[in-house]
Amino acid sequence: ARAHGIRIGTIADLIRYRLEKERNVERIAELHIDSEHGEFKMVCYDDRINQAVHVALISGDLDKADNPLVRVHLQDTLGDVIGVKNRALGWPLDSAIARIAKEDAGVVVVLREQETSRDFMDSVEALDKRDDELSARRTGESVFRTYGVGAQILRDLGMSKIRVLSAPKQMHAISGFDLEITEYVEE
Repeated sequence: ARAHGIRIGTIADLIRYRLEKERNVERIAELHIDSEHGEFKMVCYDDRINQAVHVALISGDLDKADNPLVRVHLQDTLGDVIGVKNRALGWPLDSAIARIAKEDAGVVVVLREQETSRDFMDSVEALDKRDDELSARRTGESVFRTYGVGAQILRDLGMSKIRVLSAPKQMHAISGFDLEITEYVEE
């Protein structure tokens, strides 16, 4: 770059640029709901790329929180609906909602993906496999793409410094969304 006078840009720079020019998610509904774990503000988002509606459940007042606790959760029929307990399925949604409800302020973002019958059966069949094989199905390019959707939702909610309810992960270029992870919480 120095030899040819070319500017260098980072992935974070590219993300910031694209966020200024285009939005992939749009807030489409807001309402207060009562749940098993207390009152939440529910905000729905239309995902123009994946053609899905994602949900953010907000507990407390985010404007007054320094580092609210956040969980970005990929919807999983086996764990979230049927109640299958398997470490490879990740943190159960109900447990995440209960944990966030105990905080002064926090958010659970539920990313809803379109699930075909084949996707569901692949998940069922994977339950017989070792945890590391099942976990491998829940990582990769499509999962990392969802980080961007979750990050856009968190930014729309006005978040910048967050604690994340998850095992530590390498989330490259999360700073491109002007988000800073101050801590991982594994309870």
